[in-house]
Amino acid sequence: MRTTLTLDDDVYLALKHRAVDAGVSMSRYLEDAITTQLFPDATSREEIERRMREPTVPYQEVIARLKVKGKLS
Repeated sequence: MRTTLTLDDDVYLALKHRAVDAGVSMSRYLEDAITTQLFPDATSREEIERRMREPTVPYQEVIARLKVKGKLS
């Protein structure tokens, strides 16, 4: 998927330098940084990809389950 981001000039330059230092494209570096924030406890790219394929649970369903279990009033 392609998207457009608006970045502060200093952030852009820092991103560019970090990507060069890491030997990857800016897109790859940014994707890895975002993925790390979304899945901070993941230990591998494979684990992240597996988690991304997991089904999602609607918010209201989570709330209902918590109420049934007495964890939320």
